Amino acid sequence: MLLAVYSTLSLTLLCMGFALFGFANVLSITRLRQRLTPHPPRVPLQTRLTIGLRIALVLLPVVWFWALWVGGQTAIRTLIAGDPIPILAFLVTVAFSFVCTWIMTRLTSQSREKVATELRETLRLLREKKVTSENWSDAWRAREVTALQPRLTAESEQVTVWLREWHGKASHNFRGTAWRACLFLGETDPHAIVELCQRDNEEDIRRWSLITGKPIPHWG
Repeated sequence: MLLAVYSTLSLTLLCMGFALFGFANVLSITRLRQRLTPHPPRVPLQTRLTIGLRIALVLLPVVWFWALWVGGQTAIRTLIAGDPIPILAFLVTVAFSFVCTWIMTRLTSQSREKVATELRETLRLLREKKVTSENWSDAWRAREVTALQPRLTAESEQVTVWLREWHGKASHNFRGTAWRACLFLGETDPHAIVELCQRDNEEDIRRWSLITGKPIPHWG
């Protein structure tokens, strides 16, 4: 009997923890979207994201209260039977989970807001670069290579550093970047963002190849 009681309480506490943490994260994402994109574009992708977040904000509290009711009923039955330990453990664990979730959510929200702000600035610079380079034209690429030559002559090791940086960018998850841009910043076309990041990355290695005279590596 006691084993069944503690098993039930463990499962309900686990469900409550996941529901509470999920709700706090969805709420922080919703607030971040409201600050950065108060009026998201009316496109299917953004509509689905908004509806999904709203459903989660309703569904997760329902799961939490259901688990609370199940766990509370189990703990009360043991209290009536003369064993106060399960209900005390249940109440302490619930309170502790609230404190831990609050702390983790604060830290996560700060980190997420920083990432979103940096991502917005990165996309702005990439779009400006695409326009000023006339969609990465050959003439722009030649001008960039010519402008870099004096610096790279004085700092020959910069070529190696550049290749290392390109390798790191080549292994970057651009789809994850596009998804965060859509979720946090209200972007409407994740494929265009992936293409923008990949094209910028390709231009880096093309200029590296022109400067060094070496073929473009096939790794990354």
